[in-house]
Amino acid sequence: MAEYTHFQKEKGAIDALIADGYKIASISDHLNGSTVLFTKAGTTKTFLAANANARKYASTLFCKGQAWQTVTSQGGNAHEHQ
Repeated sequence: MAEYTHFQKEKGAIDALIADGYKIASISDHLNGSTVLFTKAGTTKTFLAANANARKYASTLFCKGQAWQTVTSQGGNAHEHQ
């Protein structure tokens, strides 16, 4: 269960940056996980995704051009993050 909680925390942080208008510019894999570089209007932020599922989630967002359908935990409605 701790692994799932860790994933949800990292996924939430990634989703918050995307919702704030940041785009994934690059992803660098290394022994500690993946460093995800976010950019927005000349500002950059980095995020360390250590959880394997969060790394896959970030990579999928990057490959799909940041548009990813998720299902909310309330009501099960699908929506897109841009």
